[in-house]
Amino acid sequence: MRRGRVGTVLLLAALLLGVAAPTRAASVYVANDGLDGPSCGAKKSPCRSIRRGVVNAADGDTVIVGPGRYGDLNGDGVLSGPGEEIPTGCSCMLAIDKPVSVVSSDGAAVTIIDARAVSGISGTYNVVLFNMDGHAFGAPGKGFTVTNTSASNNTGILIESSNVTVSGNQVLGSPLGGVVGMAGIQTLAGTDNVVIEGDQVGGWLYGIALQASGNVARKNDLTLNRIGIIFAASVAPQAVGNVVVADFIGIEVHEMGSVAGNAIYGAGFAEVVLDTNPFTGAIHKNDFIGNGCGVDNQVVTLDVTNNYWGAPGGPGTTSSAEDICDSGTGVSMASPFATKPFKVKVRLKP
Repeated sequence: MRRGRVGTVLLLAALLLGVAAPTRAASVYVANDGLDGPSCGAKKSPCRSIRRGVVNAADGDTVIVGPGRYGDLNGDGVLSGPGEEIPTGCSCMLAIDKPVSVVSSDGAAVTIIDARAVSGISGTYNVVLFNMDGHAFGAPGKGFTVTNTSASNNTGILIESSNVTVSGNQVLGSPLGGVVGMAGIQTLAGTDNVVIEGDQVGGWLYGIALQASGNVARKNDLTLNRIGIIFAASVAPQAVGNVVVADFIGIEVHEMGSVAGNAIYGAGFAEVVLDTNPFTGAIHKNDFIGNGCGVDNQVVTLDVTNNYWGAPGGPGTTSSAEDICDSGTGVSMASPFATKPFKVKVRLKP
């Protein structure tokens, strides 16, 4: 019996037994030459806005966004025109409120979600908001560029649900002046299994803000932020394999968490700041190079062994080596230390 006939027989048997035939996830297409409507989304008749693509998609579908500009299309700060990302019951530009994946076809370098003129509600605004479990935004080589807004308190990507992956995106704040956004990518308390990986985030008060233990920031590039990565108190997120360059503070942790395999360069104040007692976590196998201080430990006895401090002799041994800036009751134990860099590299695909 041929394979096609076997499949037909199995399908008929499933129908006779009252068993639903399996369904396959579909693709919904969005493009700059598309037109929004209840039936848009086929490859030959794409939607114009990402939001319309999400609305038309079914659970488990993938929304594929073509290159071009999305969001505030005419730059007037009002999201109401044809093809714009019109908010739906949220203080946000684009709500992803069902378990679908949203990716670009051509990558972040040419796929822009533009919110620069949008001021939001009472000075608070989120460009992209996740409020449904089980979806992804971007992928390596299939992400988006997300801009800052003109609001005084805004977030590039806000995640308030679990089982979410954010990857391959460029999240741009205001590194050269203007309104400084609150956070490039931020999770809320209670989120679990959230992975932020392979993103470029720059020009924010907080590059990545993690507020739940089930959060991982991995292999991201954080540049020109006030704080590259910050952990909320009383939670234990992970920062693994990130490269942090020219942020005022590299990584700020509080009571718990893991900081491992990161490289922090040129921080104006310190690579790692701890200001809450006690700390239960790990800070190991990091490169601390060219920063104002290696560790600013204000209150705890801290194990910071097996890190590289900018010179083979360890912290404070030469003019090029990092120093440990203990203050108050802080005592940091750095020995044994690495005598050569771990050479952390982030390979991004914009």
